[in-house]
Amino acid sequence: MLLMAKQQDGSLLFDILNGRDRANWTAARLDPLLDLAGEHGLISLVVDALERHNAPVPEIWKDVAIDLALNSSVQINAAAELSAAFRSAHVDAVFAKGVALALTVYERPNLRAFVDMDVLIEPHSLKSAGKVLRELGYALVTKSLKNPIECSFTRERLPGFPVEIDLHWSFVGDDGLQAPARVPIDVILSRTKTVNEIRVPSDDDTLLLAAANMPRKAAQPLMLIADFASIAQKNLDWTAVGECATRWHVRTSLWLGFELARTLLNAPINPDFLARIEPPRSRREWLLNALSGEQLWSSGKHLQSRYKIGFKLKCLDSRFDELRAICALPKGLLRKLGITKTWSQKQLGPMNG
Repeated sequence: MLLMAKQQDGSLLFDILNGRDRANWTAARLDPLLDLAGEHGLISLVVDALERHNAPVPEIWKDVAIDLALNSSVQINAAAELSAAFRSAHVDAVFAKGVALALTVYERPNLRAFVDMDVLIEPHSLKSAGKVLRELGYALVTKSLKNPIECSFTRERLPGFPVEIDLHWSFVGDDGLQAPARVPIDVILSRTKTVNEIRVPSDDDTLLLAAANMPRKAAQPLMLIADFASIAQKNLDWTAVGECATRWHVRTSLWLGFELARTLLNAPINPDFLARIEPPRSRREWLLNALSGEQLWSSGKHLQSRYKIGFKLKCLDSRFDELRAICALPKGLLRKLGITKTWSQKQLGPMNG
């Protein structure tokens, strides 16, 4: 019943983003949806849509949007500082995911919520990047050393606005269900651009990284779908994007992001491009059914085995990729048992005694 209520309530948020059924855009209807919108990173986008349509914005929504804008400013200032520090230290690094999307895809950065910042580096740069972070006052989150693709550093200069940096030497890992995906960080680093003094991936790579990120939490939060809807309006070389998605083995998740953006947010997706990248019918139907109805709005579905395992497998591009993913699992088990070490445990572990 709770999930069904979420589905019914969430439809109003999509109605606002799509400019539909304005008679329902009332404080009485919206105020109970604040937490749901927050779970999915949609608060700032909904407030912006209300303002663009000259509709009243409930006070509680305004207050939260102001706090989110301040947090965005703190994060982006920290990214600019760190980007400059990486350049000075000759550390090849690029800010990806949330901060890159905020800076390159949205009209204003504060429209795209993010709680941490992902920095891509090559494996050999981990020690150097960690040193730069520590010199700027960031502390290593020791438990993150167990993560097979990243480790985290955190700092809080402005009370209530911590900055967390996730250093990725890998984006998908080689010992889990995303092992068949290939996200070449060296290639991404070779074709970056600078926005607001922050180094970010090319628009093509930002899109492909968004596709690679889709399976992790089963398309949750739903701001991921808003990302695809915004990227769809960019002037990209769609043939090159499709070819690269095939090489990276993220074609199915790319299709899923755009298909959801098309159906839920009326995104202008080129039908020929969508047809070129769509997976076989059985895979399409499984994924769309898994995200239908109340499950679309569930923020905990990624913890269920159907999504933790099945969804990740169905987001792969072929049955052969599924087999490769399953074959990678024993390696991950050895890591979880502590028999093997992650790259950060090998590189940074001794620094922590």
